[in-house]
Amino acid sequence: MPNDCNFVDLLTSDNAWTQYLEKIEEESKQGHHSLAIDASCRAIDAINHLRLLILYQRRAMAYAKNCQIQKALDDASLMMRVAPHSTQGYICASEIYMMWGKAGRAVEVLEDAVNKTTPGADSSTSAIITETETTTETELKARLCTAKECHEKRVDFITSLPTEIMMQIFGYLNWYPQRILKPLCVSKAWRARILGCPNVWEKIVALNLQEEELNLVCGFLPIVSSTVKELELSDYGAYTKLFPIFAALAEKRRFCNFRKLTIHSNRTGFNDPIFSALLNVGAQLTKLSLILFDDEDENMMPSLFKVLELCPNIQDLIYGGNGMLSDIEDVIPRTRTSHGITRILLLCSYLSHGAFEFVLRRCQHLRVLNIKAEVVEGGTEICSSIQELGTHLQAFAFNNEGYWYNMPQQQKITSGAGAARTYSTDYNKAKGDQTHDSGGLLQLRVTDEIYWLSTLVPLLSAHHETLQELDIPLRVLPVGGGFNQQLRALGRISFPSLRKLAIRDIQRTHSTVADLIKQCGMLQSLCLSFADDESAQRVFIAMADNITLLRELEELEIVACNSNHKCSIAPGLTAFFEAFQALGVTQSRLRRVKLEEVDLSWAISSCSALSLLASLPTIRIIELIRVMVPKRLMDQFAQKVQEAGTLEELKINELDELTLDDDTFQWFAFAPSLKSLALLNLSSITDDCLSYFEDNPEGNLKALIITECPLITSYGLQRIDKLIPKVYFYRY
Repeated sequence: MPNDCNFVDLLTSDNAWTQYLEKIEEESKQGHHSLAIDASCRAIDAINHLRLLILYQRRAMAYAKNCQIQKALDDASLMMRVAPHSTQGYICASEIYMMWGKAGRAVEVLEDAVNKTTPGADSSTSAIITETETTTETELKARLCTAKECHEKRVDFITSLPTEIMMQIFGYLNWYPQRILKPLCVSKAWRARILGCPNVWEKIVALNLQEEELNLVCGFLPIVSSTVKELELSDYGAYTKLFPIFAALAEKRRFCNFRKLTIHSNRTGFNDPIFSALLNVGAQLTKLSLILFDDEDENMMPSLFKVLELCPNIQDLIYGGNGMLSDIEDVIPRTRTSHGITRILLLCSYLSHGAFEFVLRRCQHLRVLNIKAEVVEGGTEICSSIQELGTHLQAFAFNNEGYWYNMPQQQKITSGAGAARTYSTDYNKAKGDQTHDSGGLLQLRVTDEIYWLSTLVPLLSAHHETLQELDIPLRVLPVGGGFNQQLRALGRISFPSLRKLAIRDIQRTHSTVADLIKQCGMLQSLCLSFADDESAQRVFIAMADNITLLRELEELEIVACNSNHKCSIAPGLTAFFEAFQALGVTQSRLRRVKLEEVDLSWAISSCSALSLLASLPTIRIIELIRVMVPKRLMDQFAQKVQEAGTLEELKINELDELTLDDDTFQWFAFAPSLKSLALLNLSSITDDCLSYFEDNPEGNLKALIITECPLITSYGLQRIDKLIPKVYFYRY
């Protein structure tokens, strides 16, 4: 039996097929059974492959059109193996590449076809398989020329753009390596352009990176080190992998434009590698953030002064961890030169009064100081130290929620009905950098740890003309008659520039609180936190009697700080809102009200504090958080929201089933001005409340936020998905 038999001829010629069968039968009669078996198997395998070739080709094209490129190319490779001397597999692969714009790869495949196949040798195969004409050498070369022309005419619009526009486009990829990974892999041209784009690498944030992304950053950091201005390592994995590379590059002076370094890591203390890196780049830094949690018993004070020595030009510093800041004699030298730093945020578990004074003496040009500490030694003397040593200090906060790190612009405020208002109503916008010396404090936050009126009152008296934001506790301390005298002295201090006032833990100090508010004729934001009912009632009645002094008030927050008791403030708050209503829209500016942990059950007939609040003509935003109010009064509030037509944003958080149910939303759904509604932690509402929004397809609601409402389902949200532009549904 010949081994070089052409099995294609067996399928195209009946005579050849008959002769092949006769030879197999003859071998079997002569006892050569193994040869007969071998001949039969080779014929069966060859014929099956040739019959399947057409299926491979058609499936490959279907895969390509269905965006399954790899599967399409796998089928084209099978065609090449089944018929290695045929051009059909190569042509199929080139068509797939051309279909997806890979003209260069198509050229490579067709060149292989010219070199490895014999055009025209597949004439018999094509008669069985494709029913197409035989591909001649001329046709194959014509396909190759066409592919080359397409490859030469291909335009990469990104790389052909002017450098300025290209840098602006790639600038949107900055900060996070996750955004840069895919564009870097598009092509060599893209990779070269991105690596050469300086604004992409000005800031690198390594946060929650996967192993592949970390390796990517490690690879390109040496290439782009000269353009990096900010580097942030915000987890332990990024720190352990990237910091050694950063330190090695810093030692070689590769970071010539470096300005800001951020390292936030657990299981990492203030060690020698960090100081070695700062030794090389510290002189360039203007901002540094080191928050390292390792040893709770570590005294971080020596490391703080070492950081200041290594970074002589630094202006902003965030420093700390779970260690201590203590003034131990043998580790802190008493003689040190002054540093020009202007902003510091310190985080620690323990702070001594001596360490606090060291910071003020060492940093004589300090303008902003924020401290977060669990335990304070000598806290009652902190205010006196600020008055004595903080000559340039403009903002001080102790245990503030969040990082209070900027200070407001000191602006001239002119009063009067027609006067221009230069102070921003948004305090977040009003905060910014200030380069000149105001001559006094602009912001002050005092907490329980440093609350002591005998030192606080002199500090406030010294800076009463410049203070713009004040946050203090105010409760009676059992320390004798001198404390009452300090309370009365505090009530007599005037604050002509104060715009934002927060008084917390009000307990049996209502007369001082009322006097203090009277001394602030230009308040725009007021936050009051009460610990007892009587103080709340008297403060609100006093404010109602002097409502004209609060005509500039834009934001009001009322909080009950006693977690075991919700303050009953409804009578006083009702009188307060009635006074605001009497001011009218021309004299009142109240836009936002937040009520938290308060009891609003009291009402006179149909007049409740909530109903009055909803009917105020200037009100735009209301937040209700864990308030106690009967369902009857809650329904009245919803009706007033619909009738008044002024409220734009409403946030409801943690109200029980006795306060809120599905029927209440029949008024919220038809409120003409309501644009945003947030429902948080409400266990009493179901999908039925959403049906009211479905009944009002012409409503103006633009955003619906639902968080942790267990009886709201995705099925119910589908009904309003097309009615409300933005629907956010969260369930943890």
